[in-house]
Amino acid sequence: MNIFLDVGSGPATTFDWFLSKTDFYNGWRVVCFEPSPRHWPRLLQMADHYRNQYDITLCPFGLGYWNSYLPFYEKEEPSGDSFIRDYFVNSGTRKLLCHTANAAEFINLGVMKPGDRLHVKLDCEGGEYFIIPSLLGNKIVWDSIDRLLVEFHEGEPTPGEAQRLTDECAKRGMEIEPWTL
Repeated sequence: MNIFLDVGSGPATTFDWFLSKTDFYNGWRVVCFEPSPRHWPRLLQMADHYRNQYDITLCPFGLGYWNSYLPFYEKEEPSGDSFIRDYFVNSGTRKLLCHTANAAEFINLGVMKPGDRLHVKLDCEGGEYFIIPSLLGNKIVWDSIDRLLVEFHEGEPTPGEAQRLTDECAKRGMEIEPWTL
């Protein structure tokens, strides 16, 4: 089976702005990960709208490196919520406690089966710095990824981390494609 992982689904813009722009993804399983409750009404609406085109699974939690419950921060503006406080905290930030799952472990045990092929989109407001190492650390999952689309966000945990991860992926045969919509 072909699976598109939409990590950081937000208000489901990936459906209108990317997936539905081509017939290539028709019939694919689309797994959406979005921990922010404010995006769920629109995400549910879009899942209903596209249910005949894709096999959609919605996951109300985030992916990362740990299986845990972590503080999650909603910004005043309606996008860019993050598990990483230092990226986006301002006076109007709301703090929630949300579940996060180890990315590779969850994908391996809860999403894919042997022989499945994955396209992975990461637009998760800093979470990419924890998800990519998780994916790299699991050979079964890594070898199943045919396409990796990433929006690297400012505020790397360590200077040069985006380039280091890009280089490590390239060494393992994967060119990261920029995700910019």
